Amino acid sequence: MLKLDIKQNALHSLHHAIKLLYSASLEDDFNGRFFNDDDHFVEWHKDGKISFSLADYTPLPSKYDLKFALLHLMQTAELILKAYISNINPEAIFVYSKKKKNRKTINAYEAIKFIETHKPNFLSTDEKTLVGNIKNIRNEIEHYKFEFDETKLKQDCIDFLALCMYLLQILLSINVFKIFDYDALRDESDSVSDFLQHILLGTSPLGQISLKNIATFWAENNKNETHLFCFVCKTKSGCVEKEICMGCGTSSTPEISKLCEEMNNITSQYLKIR
Repeated sequence: MLKLDIKQNALHSLHHAIKLLYSASLEDDFNGRFFNDDDHFVEWHKDGKISFSLADYTPLPSKYDLKFALLHLMQTAELILKAYISNINPEAIFVYSKKKKNRKTINAYEAIKFIETHKPNFLSTDEKTLVGNIKNIRNEIEHYKFEFDETKLKQDCIDFLALCMYLLQILLSINVFKIFDYDALRDESDSVSDFLQHILLGTSPLGQISLKNIATFWAENNKNETHLFCFVCKTKSGCVEKEICMGCGTSSTPEISKLCEEMNNITSQYLKIR
């Protein structure tokens, strides 16, 4: 029997979402052929003539992996929220009809409302708005069609990835850089960790807030370890062993950490004087 509990299910979906986001960021080389997004056909030039295929379906360019990345990310967020609730009260994630439990579980909004009674303001208004936007796009993909601006969709996915990482850290005390570091089944490093560092370079100011919150939380809850200073998150959230910030994934070394911390202190003192 194939089996994943709520937390494992969330992590499995997140792992694949990261790989899909990375795939969507790659440039395809189709040997001179092009995919027309508006009219949905493949075209190419040969012997001075334009040829094209009008097949009902053809395998799509990598950028269309954004569709499945978003679906996986929304599923990840809902499962993380429900995993936290389940730790408090396993029955609270289910919908009851006439006092009888059925297989249907609560939605993301209901989950957030429940968690806010235990962790007030764990999400900002902007973060709740992002959850709502992603949920609406997910519903449109699942029940209607896929028609979105690529740049906007990609940005929403990257920022929502950062938010999912924050939810994992704040609700389940799981750090994505730590858990996706090693593939024990294949006895090798997990390439998803490298993909993640690449993807997070594209976070907007909203996504960066999530990453900085992860960094702060990780630093405060790992005070027994020696940390490196992250010049992006402005906190000692770098792991000496991995030489990366456990919040945003920025690379660092003891030498760079020391220099950046000194520069940050000088800047802070200068701003106070002004």
